Amino acid sequence: MDNISIEQIIKVNPPKYVAPLKVGMIVLSVLSLLFIFIPFGLFLPVGFVIATVLIFRYYNAEYEYSLLEKELTVDRITSKSRRKRCGVFNLSRLEIMAQYGSDKLTDTEKRNFKTYNYSANVDITKTYVLVAPCNKEMVRIILDPDERLKENIWKLAPSKVNL
Repeated sequence: MDNISIEQIIKVNPPKYVAPLKVGMIVLSVLSLLFIFIPFGLFLPVGFVIATVLIFRYYNAEYEYSLLEKELTVDRITSKSRRKRCGVFNLSRLEIMAQYGSDKLTDTEKRNFKTYNYSANVDITKTYVLVAPCNKEMVRIILDPDERLKENIWKLAPSKVNL
Protein backbone atom coordinates (compact mmCIF):
# COMPACT_ATOMS: atom_id res chain seq x y z
CA MET A 1 0.00 0.00 0.00
CA ASP A 2 1.22 3.50 -0.75
CA ASN A 3 2.31 5.77 2.03
CA ILE A 4 -0.59 8.09 2.76
CA SER A 5 0.20 11.57 4.02
CA ILE A 6 -2.58 14.17 3.86
CA GLU A 7 -3.17 17.38 5.79
CA GLN A 8 -6.25 19.56 5.87
CA ILE A 9 -6.79 22.77 7.82
CA ILE A 10 -10.27 24.13 8.50
CA LYS A 11 -11.19 27.44 10.08
CA VAL A 12 -13.56 27.08 13.03
CA ASN A 13 -16.50 29.45 13.17
CA PRO A 14 -17.10 30.49 16.78
CA PRO A 15 -20.52 29.89 18.39
CA LYS A 16 -23.16 32.60 18.09
CA TYR A 17 -22.73 33.81 21.67
CA VAL A 18 -19.10 34.82 21.06
CA ALA A 19 -19.79 38.04 19.10
CA PRO A 20 -21.79 39.67 21.95
CA LEU A 21 -19.19 38.37 24.42
CA LYS A 22 -16.38 40.06 22.47
CA VAL A 23 -18.30 43.34 22.23
CA GLY A 24 -19.13 43.18 25.94
CA MET A 25 -15.49 42.60 26.89
CA ILE A 26 -14.36 45.55 24.76
CA VAL A 27 -17.00 47.80 26.37
CA LEU A 28 -16.01 46.64 29.87
CA SER A 29 -12.34 47.22 29.07
CA VAL A 30 -13.04 50.79 27.95
CA LEU A 31 -15.38 51.52 30.88
CA SER A 32 -12.86 50.14 33.36
CA LEU A 33 -10.50 52.97 32.37
CA LEU A 34 -12.64 55.19 34.64
CA PHE A 35 -11.14 53.36 37.64
CA ILE A 36 -7.54 54.29 36.83
CA PHE A 37 -7.54 57.24 39.22
CA ILE A 38 -8.66 55.17 42.22
CA PRO A 39 -5.85 53.54 44.25
CA PHE A 40 -5.20 50.07 42.84
CA GLY A 41 -7.67 50.96 40.08
CA LEU A 42 -5.15 50.14 37.38
CA PHE A 43 -5.59 46.41 38.03
CA LEU A 44 -9.19 46.37 36.78
CA PRO A 45 -8.53 47.70 33.23
CA VAL A 46 -5.42 45.55 32.91
CA GLY A 47 -7.41 42.48 33.94
CA PHE A 48 -10.21 43.23 31.47
CA VAL A 49 -7.74 43.85 28.63
CA ILE A 50 -5.94 40.56 29.35
CA ALA A 51 -9.27 38.68 29.49
CA THR A 52 -10.37 40.31 26.21
CA VAL A 53 -7.14 39.31 24.46
CA LEU A 54 -7.45 35.74 25.74
CA ILE A 55 -11.06 35.47 24.52
CA PHE A 56 -10.13 36.81 21.08
CA ARG A 57 -7.24 34.36 20.82
CA TYR A 58 -9.22 31.35 22.03
CA TYR A 59 -12.01 31.81 19.48
CA ASN A 60 -9.58 32.38 16.58
CA ALA A 61 -9.00 28.68 15.96
CA GLU A 62 -8.40 26.12 13.25
CA TYR A 63 -8.36 22.34 13.20
CA GLU A 64 -5.70 20.43 11.33
CA TYR A 65 -6.47 16.89 10.21
CA SER A 66 -3.36 14.83 9.42
CA LEU A 67 -3.70 11.37 7.93
CA LEU A 68 -0.41 9.52 8.10
CA GLU A 69 -0.46 5.82 7.26
CA LYS A 70 -3.39 4.51 9.34
CA GLU A 71 -3.56 7.24 11.97
CA LEU A 72 -5.70 10.34 11.88
CA THR A 73 -4.31 13.12 14.04
CA VAL A 74 -6.42 16.15 14.96
CA ASP A 75 -4.71 19.31 16.24
CA ARG A 76 -6.30 22.58 17.35
CA ILE A 77 -4.33 25.66 16.28
CA THR A 78 -5.21 28.76 18.28
CA SER A 79 -4.35 32.22 16.92
CA LYS A 80 -2.12 30.63 14.28
CA SER A 81 0.57 30.22 16.91
CA ARG A 82 -0.34 27.62 19.53
CA ARG A 83 -0.94 23.98 18.66
CA LYS A 84 -2.68 21.47 20.90
CA ARG A 85 -3.05 17.78 20.08
CA CYS A 86 -6.73 16.85 20.30
CA GLY A 87 -6.34 13.19 19.53
CA VAL A 88 -4.75 10.41 17.52
CA PHE A 89 -7.22 7.91 16.08
CA ASN A 90 -6.26 4.50 14.73
CA LEU A 91 -8.22 4.04 11.50
CA SER A 92 -7.21 0.41 11.08
CA ARG A 93 -9.72 -0.27 13.88
CA LEU A 94 -12.34 2.14 12.52
CA GLU A 95 -15.85 0.95 13.29
CA ILE A 96 -17.79 3.21 10.91
CA MET A 97 -17.58 6.51 9.04
CA ALA A 98 -20.73 8.07 7.61
CA GLN A 99 -22.29 11.44 6.96
CA TYR A 100 -23.99 13.05 9.95
CA GLY A 101 -27.62 11.96 10.16
CA SER A 102 -27.08 8.87 8.01
CA ASP A 103 -29.11 5.71 8.66
CA LYS A 104 -25.83 3.82 9.06
CA LEU A 105 -25.20 5.67 12.34
CA THR A 106 -28.42 4.68 14.11
CA ASP A 107 -26.70 1.76 15.86
CA THR A 108 -23.92 3.99 17.20
CA GLU A 109 -26.34 6.65 18.46
CA LYS A 110 -27.78 4.18 20.95
CA ARG A 111 -24.39 3.41 22.44
CA ASN A 112 -22.82 5.75 24.96
CA PHE A 113 -19.64 7.11 23.35
CA LYS A 114 -17.71 10.24 24.17
CA THR A 115 -18.29 12.69 21.32
CA TYR A 116 -15.65 15.12 20.10
CA ASN A 117 -16.66 17.86 17.66
CA TYR A 118 -13.71 18.86 15.48
CA SER A 119 -15.82 20.46 12.76
CA ALA A 120 -16.00 24.02 11.47
CA ASN A 121 -19.43 24.60 13.09
CA VAL A 122 -20.90 25.72 9.76
CA ASP A 123 -23.30 23.11 8.38
CA ILE A 124 -23.81 19.97 10.44
CA THR A 125 -25.31 18.12 7.45
CA LYS A 126 -21.96 18.27 5.61
CA THR A 127 -19.98 16.77 8.47
CA TYR A 128 -18.93 13.16 8.88
CA VAL A 129 -18.98 11.01 12.00
CA LEU A 130 -16.21 8.51 12.71
CA VAL A 131 -16.38 5.90 15.43
CA ALA A 132 -12.84 4.82 16.26
CA PRO A 133 -10.69 3.85 19.25
CA CYS A 134 -8.78 6.46 21.20
CA ASN A 135 -6.96 5.74 24.47
CA LYS A 136 -8.50 2.26 24.87
CA GLU A 137 -12.10 3.43 24.41
CA MET A 138 -14.36 3.99 21.44
CA VAL A 139 -15.18 7.62 20.65
CA ARG A 140 -17.42 9.43 18.20
CA ILE A 141 -15.58 12.11 16.20
CA ILE A 142 -17.32 14.79 14.13
CA LEU A 143 -15.16 16.10 11.26
CA ASP A 144 -15.35 18.24 8.11
CA PRO A 145 -13.14 16.21 5.75
CA ASP A 146 -12.50 17.30 2.18
CA GLU A 147 -12.81 14.89 -0.75
CA ARG A 148 -9.15 13.82 -0.67
CA LEU A 149 -9.28 12.94 3.01
CA LYS A 150 -12.57 11.04 2.61
CA GLU A 151 -11.24 9.03 -0.33
CA ASN A 152 -8.04 8.09 1.48
CA ILE A 153 -9.90 7.01 4.60
CA TRP A 154 -12.12 4.93 2.30
CA LYS A 155 -8.98 3.29 0.84
CA LEU A 156 -7.94 2.27 4.36
CA ALA A 157 -11.29 0.72 5.32
CA PRO A 158 -13.65 0.51 2.32
CA SER A 159 -16.23 -1.70 4.05
CA LYS A 160 -16.58 0.69 7.00
CA VAL A 161 -16.67 4.04 5.18
CA ASN A 162 -19.97 5.25 3.72
CA LEU A 163 -19.42 8.17 1.39
